Amino acid sequence: MNAYEVLMVLFTFGLFMVATLSFVVKIVSEFLKNNKK
Repeated sequence: MNAYEVLMVLFTFGLFMVATLSFVVKIVSEFLKNNKK
C-alpha cells in the first residue's frame, strides 16, 4: 500500500466513526428524553 491508499483508508474509517458516533448520540439523547417523562 502506498501513502495515498493509507490516507484514503484512514479518511473513510474516520467518516465511518463520525457517522457511528452521531448515530449513537442521537439514540442516547432520544432514550434520555423518553426516560424523563
